[in-house]
Amino acid sequence: MPVDIKSVDPAIVKAGQAGQGSEIKRTKILPPPFQFLLQSLQKTEDGFSLPVSEDSVVIHTADDKYFSVNRAVLAKSPIKISSEVTEIPFSQEALAVIVHWCEKHGVDGKSESTFVLPVTHTDFNLILQSDWEKQFNTNILSRPDFSDVYIPSINAADSLGLTNLVDFLIVGLGCAIR
Repeated sequence: MPVDIKSVDPAIVKAGQAGQGSEIKRTKILPPPFQFLLQSLQKTEDGFSLPVSEDSVVIHTADDKYFSVNRAVLAKSPIKISSEVTEIPFSQEALAVIVHWCEKHGVDGKSESTFVLPVTHTDFNLILQSDWEKQFNTNILSRPDFSDVYIPSINAADSLGLTNLVDFLIVGLGCAIR
């Protein structure tokens, strides 16, 4: 004989009655959109495709890309401004990772998330605790157009002495490999 579940569990009856006619609208609070700190430029015969303001520096990456970065943002990173166009031996992906990390945490800043090693997760966002780090992972580290982010970024961060960023990226790489 089939059992009517509502006669067995009174909580189901109350939940069913509460949902009838009295719908509660819940709005999800979204974090602020992730702000990208690099502006892509194209090199032309006359200079660059977009005007570069006086408070910005043009960075030329190892993969022959040009970016405009605000001087105040770049001052928080270990990348030294050498001239009007600063050459760096890193890819565009590594530049994006370093600039965004240093803007948020500085050169010696640590991740807000704590990691218990070994990390056995496959989704890096599951172990990240702050909204910024989740957005950083989603918008910078896990972007489909940035296919090789981790290894070049780890090498660049290591050469610049950003040990806390290296630790963060190694955990992210472990999740990506799994």
